[in-house]
Amino acid sequence: MLSRKNILEKTTIIGGMTAVSRILGMAREMLMTRYLGANELSDIFITAFAVPSALRKIFAEGALAAACVPQIVQTVHEKGPKSIGGMMTVAFIVFQSIVTILCGLIMSNAEFVILLRAPGFATDPLKIARSAQLLRVLAPYIFFLSSSSLLAGALHSVARFWVPAFGPILLNLVFIASILVCIVFNSSIIVLCVGILCSGFLLLLMHLIAYFYADFSFGRITHADLLRVGNMLLKFFFSAIAMSAVEVKLIIDSNFASYLPTSTISLIYYAERFMGIPLGIFASAFSTVLLTHLARVCKTAPCRLPFYLLESIKLVYWVTIPIMFVMMFFAHDIFITLFVSDKFSMAQAYQSGLILRVYLLGLFFYSANKILLNFFFGFQATWIPSLIAISSAVLNYGLNFFLVSWWQAPGLILASNIATAIETFAMTFCLYYVFKVSLAYKRFALFVLYSSAHIAVHIGLFLALYKVARHALFIVVPEINHELVFKTAFLWCWVTPLVVATTILFVKTRSLAKVELYFLG
Repeated sequence: MLSRKNILEKTTIIGGMTAVSRILGMAREMLMTRYLGANELSDIFITAFAVPSALRKIFAEGALAAACVPQIVQTVHEKGPKSIGGMMTVAFIVFQSIVTILCGLIMSNAEFVILLRAPGFATDPLKIARSAQLLRVLAPYIFFLSSSSLLAGALHSVARFWVPAFGPILLNLVFIASILVCIVFNSSIIVLCVGILCSGFLLLLMHLIAYFYADFSFGRITHADLLRVGNMLLKFFFSAIAMSAVEVKLIIDSNFASYLPTSTISLIYYAERFMGIPLGIFASAFSTVLLTHLARVCKTAPCRLPFYLLESIKLVYWVTIPIMFVMMFFAHDIFITLFVSDKFSMAQAYQSGLILRVYLLGLFFYSANKILLNFFFGFQATWIPSLIAISSAVLNYGLNFFLVSWWQAPGLILASNIATAIETFAMTFCLYYVFKVSLAYKRFALFVLYSSAHIAVHIGLFLALYKVARHALFIVVPEINHELVFKTAFLWCWVTPLVVATTILFVKTRSLAKVELYFLG
């Protein structure tokens, strides 16, 4: 069982790796706007790429890991690393056969899949054909990622998080290299798709090396292995529904967005990528480490679960709320300074910033859901969050009809936020009523009171420093350079130190504000 110190250390390692990955991802999206812009071509590529990306959440980053990790952890804990060889062999045969069949179906019915993802394309057969062509090239990408995820599950069971955490960095590096090749040589977008496939192959190779280095292997299959994988397959079915809840909402939004003006799909995609920065650096990293820990706690010390639930949600609130405010404040500046070009207009930058602001309103709930899911996976009761996720998706679909006519693309995101928030409350109450995990709501309310005051003081301090620094630069810097200082990427050269300084002060002064967080000591 991981100690508090180990959980913090592993989360920091994964979060740090994810931060590097997200920085590279930001560079990737900047290059994407230079190469594709926000237009019909970008909508075509993003629609095709969204299919393997959505499946990645199910067969790689989410459901597969959630279904496999508890079983792998239990087996390794009881019998050691060598004991899972046969189980991993069966898991590869079963899960990768499913993925292979799925990839074949997608490639042979690419046009139909594109229409499911973007029904608004139906009025333009050429858009469907071009997007389907890209999808056929990209479909095998998920095979490499799902294979890597199975191997990562074994590595997580022995607390080896480094290689899986480095994976997204590798994917982004190859993605960036592929875009640069396309820009420099004016290559077809097919070249970019081939580069993405190569990144998946390299990721699998890296995980295979780490798997064998960690003293794991593939071995003879026993009857017990078949039973374990059968149990994993059942858990996977329900986990796939639960873990893909966010992706289902994105698909629903994409369906509606395909009927909106050209480039709407692209603008939602770019905003979602920035929303993914705090989700990946903190929420996903913390959730990944916590899953392994809770898988053991549920078996050995279930009485500790209410404590971990309270402390986890406290940490999520304390981290996500200030991030939400800061990112909302700079939402328009992000797209103006990093994205505006001949292919990405100022109007599109403002629209993307607005979409991002609406997205950020749901940051706490998206993050909390990642943590709450781990408790259900620890109990191996994946059917409950699955039913909640289905209900949430239906609600999201209904809200879209009302909100899209009122507020277009931002309305779609607002509908997703509302559905996600309801999902958070539903999972929390199910933990209480079904598994008797007590809710220390009074202690949490008191924490929210103190931490909100703490957050408000530091947000106010940051805004004051920002205003002073901006005014000083406005006076000192010659007028001819104002565009450079305030409207280009140079803005972040003087804003970033302010953010870092305020963040350090925020962390150091939490005890003065009576903000007690178990995971931070």
